[in-house]
Amino acid sequence: MKKITYHKEGDYLIPDLIVKGTNSDYHIGLYGRLRLGYLKKNKLGLYTDLILNATLPEHLIEIDKSANKRVKSIIMNLLRKKMLTKT
Repeated sequence: MKKITYHKEGDYLIPDLIVKGTNSDYHIGLYGRLRLGYLKKNKLGLYTDLILNATLPEHLIEIDKSANKRVKSIIMNLLRKKMLTKT
């Protein structure tokens, strides 16, 4: 078993905990935050499971990336259609 280290903040000792396997460089955008709100409100069991398995950040990042990719694709298709109808 690993030893947990602590740092002091004021009168309190705070554990130095790190969630492994997360991409801390990625900023979760609109669609990830919307998914988080949906999970908290409507899918509490899944939300709790993702937290306990430490996979919530990965899940939100995946949702955010796929939703942004889909929105970009839809916008590009709409632009192509508009360009075709103008000519």
